[in-house]
Amino acid sequence: FELEFPWAGTQLGCTFAVSNGSLPNEHGTWFYGRNGWCDGQAVEPWVIDITDHLAPSDWGYLNVLEFAGLYNGKTPNPTSNPGQMLVSSHLIFEVSLN
Repeated sequence: FELEFPWAGTQLGCTFAVSNGSLPNEHGTWFYGRNGWCDGQAVEPWVIDITDHLAPSDWGYLNVLEFAGLYNGKTPNPTSNPGQMLVSSHLIFEVSLN
């Protein structure tokens, strides 16, 4: 699964999001495009049902969930000022008792 943010890194990305809740005229660099969020906007969760992609554990299979933050399809490897990426994720299991 991939989630892309086409406005990230653009000069005016968040100016296009004002009608969606971005606060205009904040001091600093409010107008630059960001990765899925602009000043003043609610953070929308990205919800995916992965049920159809899991191997049955009762057959002895192990399911592995991996995450990678990519830039232009590659793992970024900056030599200076690497920045930070803060991620919060949840995997919720639902068991049917029928």
